[in-house]
Amino acid sequence: LIQQRCSDDRGEGKKVNGKISTNENGKKGKKRSCDVSKRDKDKLTFLYLNARSVANKMDELTVIVNLWEPDVVGVTESWANENNFDTEYELEGYRMFRHDRPSGNRGGGVLLYARNELEPSEVVPRTEYPEHCWCKINGVNRDEVFIRVCDRTGTEKIFGPKNHSQL
Repeated sequence: LIQQRCSDDRGEGKKVNGKISTNENGKKGKKRSCDVSKRDKDKLTFLYLNARSVANKMDELTVIVNLWEPDVVGVTESWANENNFDTEYELEGYRMFRHDRPSGNRGGGVLLYARNELEPSEVVPRTEYPEHCWCKINGVNRDEVFIRVCDRTGTEKIFGPKNHSQL
């Protein structure tokens, strides 16, 4: 969980840590602004997004990541494929791990980002489960922490009947 101090406000966006807060729909009215400067540096923070195609949402993801400064970001339903370059999905200050759904199948795919200062390294487990990424990071007190993001399709048509047992 991201530790934060939040308050409700009415009117235009206000500055929070030098950044302008806005409401989700861009309209006037009740807004929620959060002070993320009070984040506890002794705890890892995570951000998760089911993107349903992250390519057209990278600007928003970048803003959210810059505001919240999570240690780890997991994205499911990236919809990335072999026609997309890694550079299209990079986040400054993070190492990215990526696993796309095989071509010919729309949707799926996962992205996993970890802060560079956590010294992330890829982990490749022995499994036939198709849509997942693992990495190892140096967590609090330099303990090794293993992180995984996976996408579990609800249909056997894509990966067959053993998909769920492989998870």
